[in-house]
Amino acid sequence: MEPHTPSARTDSAHGDQQDRRNQQDRRNQQDRRDQQDHRARTETELDRRLASAAHRADGARGVVRVLREELGLGCWVLSPLATVWASAGEGPHPDEIRRVWQHVSGRPRDASTVPLGDGVRASVHTIRGEDGDVRGHLVCARKGSAGSRDALRTALRIIGGELDRVERRRQAERRRVQDLLDLLTPDETVPENETVPENETVAAKEVAARLRKLGADPALPFVAVAARLDAGLPRPWIIGGVLSGRARRVLLSERDGDVIALVNGRIHAEAVEEALRGAHTRYGLVLDGRALAVGVSETVPGADGLAGAIGEARRCLLSARAGAGPVTVVPAAELGSHGLLLAVLPGSVRDAYRERLLGPLQEYDARHGSEMVGTLETFLETCGSWQRSAESLYVHVNTLRYRVQRIEELTGRDLTSMRDRTDLYLALRLRDAR
Repeated sequence: MEPHTPSARTDSAHGDQQDRRNQQDRRNQQDRRDQQDHRARTETELDRRLASAAHRADGARGVVRVLREELGLGCWVLSPLATVWASAGEGPHPDEIRRVWQHVSGRPRDASTVPLGDGVRASVHTIRGEDGDVRGHLVCARKGSAGSRDALRTALRIIGGELDRVERRRQAERRRVQDLLDLLTPDETVPENETVPENETVAAKEVAARLRKLGADPALPFVAVAARLDAGLPRPWIIGGVLSGRARRVLLSERDGDVIALVNGRIHAEAVEEALRGAHTRYGLVLDGRALAVGVSETVPGADGLAGAIGEARRCLLSARAGAGPVTVVPAAELGSHGLLLAVLPGSVRDAYRERLLGPLQEYDARHGSEMVGTLETFLETCGSWQRSAESLYVHVNTLRYRVQRIEELTGRDLTSMRDRTDLYLALRLRDAR
């Protein structure tokens, strides 16, 4: 046997080192495969949970709850109406909603970040439908890890699919409502002074049957609404959202650029008007700087009066479109009253008229703690009756006479003149309409 030389021993040591390195590489590769397999199993289970949550009644709310439970991501879904569609746990603060909405408005990017205040930043991910349209935004209070990004992509796809199904149902219903409108009002024109003769153009049984299929009760009252606002907005959603929860059923469609809503249930037209006047309060972010014009019909007792109600609402809308305020609502009751004339005046004209007539009285009241404006209103409402006005104000007639004399001096108007009384009465109505 040959003795081991230094060179042979060195070669043997190098070989042992290479073997150890090869073994370590194999172990590392196996560890990576095991980690990948574990991640794949975890992601598959997470995907399954996300999909299951979406397909249950929880919908998007279930998806954001899973993201919170599994990844610690505090997420919420912002709708195209700048409202929170779904959230897990405590919802976002209104200021956070405003910040995110201002950030995403007009931005085409699918992923970005936005500061929420107090050093907190949120990741904002656009939710798109199959057609590429924006369905909303998924907002997460922190970015999360690389693994969570895969979950977010899955969540976006699942929520987008869920919202696609919701939109398809809405579109299908709007088409059915459109068919109903075609049956009710086959003539596209809106006569100025006459209603559509339902009995001559509409099969009442067919209308009732279609209403029932849409979830409405043809025997209950209806109020028709016609509204117009910017084409770039989700118009039916806005009108439907304003009216939701106020009636048994709200049927929505669009016709000639207008939103038509049929409000069905035990509800009065006045309640519908009140809800619509509050549209900017509910959807202030999305309607900021936008004008909304609305016509509202009288309440009709059942389906037999629907065609006339729709025509009436659209005629009211023609008048409302001349209004200058952010929201102009013209009810049918005002078609023959001074309210219609006041509603269509430009805002600057209304403000100047009101200030010119009532400004001196309001300033006097503010300085002296008096009630000149209230006295004027009571005096006019009682048709200038000294006795009834004094009784309503709980003052002596002589006190009332002094106040009226002071009102005439401050306004430069004569309260024995019907013309001056009318001017002051209209100024009071403009004050009430603010």
